[in-house]
Amino acid sequence: MSLELGERLVIAKHRATVRYVGPVEGQEGTWAGVEWDDPSRGKHDGTTSGKRYFSCSCDSPTAASFVRISKISRGSSLVDALVLRYTNQLAEGQAAAAADGQVFLHTSGHRKVWVELVGEQKVTERLSKTELLQAARLVGANASHVGPAGALAAAAPNLVQLDLTDNLLSSWDSVRQICSELPRLRVLQLSNNRLALPSSIRSGSPGAVQVLPGLQCLVLNHCSITWQQVGVLQRCLPNLLELHVASNNITSLRVQLEQQQPQYAADGQQPATGQPQQQLGSSCADGSLVGFRNLQVLGLEDNAISSWAEVLRLAGLPSCGGCTSAATPSAA
Repeated sequence: MSLELGERLVIAKHRATVRYVGPVEGQEGTWAGVEWDDPSRGKHDGTTSGKRYFSCSCDSPTAASFVRISKISRGSSLVDALVLRYTNQLAEGQAAAAADGQVFLHTSGHRKVWVELVGEQKVTERLSKTELLQAARLVGANASHVGPAGALAAAAPNLVQLDLTDNLLSSWDSVRQICSELPRLRVLQLSNNRLALPSSIRSGSPGAVQVLPGLQCLVLNHCSITWQQVGVLQRCLPNLLELHVASNNITSLRVQLEQQQPQYAADGQQPATGQPQQQLGSSCADGSLVGFRNLQVLGLEDNAISSWAEVLRLAGLPSCGGCTSAATPSAA
């Protein structure tokens, strides 16, 4: 099994992130150094026997452990989880067993009573066709990646809402693939996924800014993201109406200035030569956001914002008049 740093795993029903893969002094074989989602579960902080193998994102002295590769589960693909959840395989098996279309119930007097299941075949057929789904809920399905290119588009091309709360997704590339294969997707719930979002966009990097024009609502609660990463996301989400980033321990609403990137059209194409190039999202000199031009709802509940001066940075959001940010500073 070949593991990658940052990969999300399940180990005996507990979730963790890969921080190290390799030998451990005094032990045989290859080990995975992991940071537990529950920082009280581990035995150290990445240092053992006086040697540091890796660092954790939190400062808990018990956030890390070394685990044998054989004890690790890498989860499943989103496509497999979707098919398993919505194909109603049990009902299909029952229908095959009762091929004559007759079902009997046994009464308390041990008599068999014939029952006609009105519409049973139609219900089973509808549930077995994921391509008809417009909304899907795959909470806690342990999906760690999307699946082969094109598989999601083939399985559920009509999805408008997708709830992937509490899964094992670890990369923003997975989000790009989901949105690319589901052009009708408008609402994406990704809470409690430890996504590795970019903190900046390198100038001149081909394809660095990939616009996701369809998304209108994105939920990133409890994802351990920073406000700097939110500032990068504004360049990718020009039509976003709702953004929820609650419970991320965000302390500041300042975005570090960087060289601005050219505006991309809503279809992801570059503007024609000679056309004016506005920014998808940028920052004022004081670090305030002025992107998310259509944003109406911003959820910042349960963060660690301690100053009203930070809240005032939100005044740069063009549609902030209808914004319900819930960004009240926490008490000192």
